[in-house]
Amino acid sequence: MAFLMLYMPYIERMRGPLRSIVSSWTVSTLFMIAMPLSGIFGFMALPIFSTFYFFRTIIMNAISPVQSSFELSMLKEQHRPVASSLETLAWNAANAGTVILGAVVMKYSLNLPFYICAIFYISASLLYYRFFRNSRLA
Repeated sequence: MAFLMLYMPYIERMRGPLRSIVSSWTVSTLFMIAMPLSGIFGFMALPIFSTFYFFRTIIMNAISPVQSSFELSMLKEQHRPVASSLETLAWNAANAGTVILGAVVMKYSLNLPFYICAIFYISASLLYYRFFRNSRLA
């Protein structure tokens, strides 16, 4: 992951920050959708699932510095610390708040949380692109 994090600024310069962020989210979401489908591979399901999980996690997390820089660069310098804190708070609160919901959904299907999450990630990617596509930094 460290290598990819170091490579992401190069990708950002080639494609622009917005396209890099949205592309990364999209590719990692495809890996997430593939994770529950790995069960069709029988005895190879666990290594295939693990590989999908590994790549999904690396791709999703490697873009974080680019995303943070892109978002904070749109704000005045004095607002950046508070904005960064609020972003972290919102992310952690959403993760903590959905644990119970995830458990309820898993009661019915172990695969369903992956697909629900994929819907949210795809929606977030589309909205993120739509909201920031006209930014001078995109």
